[in-house]
Amino acid sequence: MVGTVREFQWVNPHTWIYLSARDANGAMHDIGIEGNSIVNLKREGWSKDTFKPGDKVTVNYHPHKDGTPGGAFLAAVTASGRKLGNLNAQLTTPTATAPGGATPAPQK
Repeated sequence: MVGTVREFQWVNPHTWIYLSARDANGAMHDIGIEGNSIVNLKREGWSKDTFKPGDKVTVNYHPHKDGTPGGAFLAAVTASGRKLGNLNAQLTTPTATAPGGATPAPQK
């Protein structure tokens, strides 16, 4: 998913990245992506400033099973090219994103 960071919550037990992204029809959606705990993310070099409102990011995540927008964080690439998370998770820019609909499944 390609989106713009609306908010990054650096809280326990899990961090949250809230994005605004367009679906395949061009409609804007707010999406919540649940991340790991602060302790684990600090070990990976993250901080409370890793994502800032307005940042453009490409995020790979496991979507919710019930189809609602959002899911569990896997990896991200910032506009500057910084790679975060599971670097084995293939990050590509999807041709169409459909929050709340058919979100492309994470690739292995």
